[in-house]
Amino acid sequence: MKKFYFILALLGVFACSEDEHMTADYFKSQKRDSRFFGKWKAVNPNTLEEKITSFYSEYTEEGVFDLIDRETGEKDERKRYYYTKENTLYVLHPGAGFKVSASVSEYKYKFSDDNNILIIQTLEEYRKGDKGEFFKRK
Repeated sequence: MKKFYFILALLGVFACSEDEHMTADYFKSQKRDSRFFGKWKAVNPNTLEEKITSFYSEYTEEGVFDLIDRETGEKDERKRYYYTKENTLYVLHPGAGFKVSASVSEYKYKFSDDNNILIIQTLEEYRKGDKGEFFKRK
């Protein structure tokens, strides 16, 4: 019976342990490309005309990535964190507690020469040479 409790306790420790790279504190402590800072709206990649969407994006210097409701100006309650490294954008989607664990999304990015257009590609889009999503500084 003692062996059973030991195994159960060990499983509890591993289930509650968190990868240090999957925390908001880790993401906020990393460096970010300062060209990200500010608000961005989605645009059509061919015309650069604004797409009508419910939200626009905001990237802060502190490493917080928010989606903001276009009509109300309210931030989405799900916090996301980001950092950049070598033209790669890493976004942390913290878990919602016991049942949902944190996940990290990885994207390639580039800016237009004047830094007013941001292009974000999934890794699959990047490998295929697809355009990705275009954003214009708001």
